[in-house]
Amino acid sequence: MKIDFPNYRIEAYNPPNPTTPAAQRQDNAASTTPQDKVTLTPQLRTGIDNVRSLGMLVLGGEKTIDEWEKRGLTITDETLQAAYEVFNDAFRDSVKNKTNGFGFNRHQIVANSQPVPEWFLVEQEAELAAMENKDVRDAFMAGKLYYSTSNNSPATDTYRRIYNA
Repeated sequence: MKIDFPNYRIEAYNPPNPTTPAAQRQDNAASTTPQDKVTLTPQLRTGIDNVRSLGMLVLGGEKTIDEWEKRGLTITDETLQAAYEVFNDAFRDSVKNKTNGFGFNRHQIVANSQPVPEWFLVEQEAELAAMENKDVRDAFMAGKLYYSTSNNSPATDTYRRIYNA
């Protein structure tokens, strides 16, 4: 297992096999080979790594993408690029309009970027139907790829009152 962070690479520790003789486990524990140790090494990320990471984040993360792949939907690099571009558009809009944040219509981003199976569209409909925020649901049902939240939400107003007290 390999976990990538923006500036570090962490390789997981491989636990000893309990059926291995004790003397060999001790030798393995003292070993200096990379597979027996946890390493934390600086690693520069390339532009494409950032595009893929942010694209995966927009689509729900690696776990979601893995679940889709198990069901037969492989997310293409073009779809990750499209999701990355939606993230950038949402971020620029958020900065320009001074909004609190944004949410993504991940199913629509994928459906706009590559062919999808029928189960995926059913999953999209179920996710939209389960949304409690009517404004977000309506925007996503209309095909909007992201929704920016307003600075005038009750939660923000409460926060401002507490902060400025």
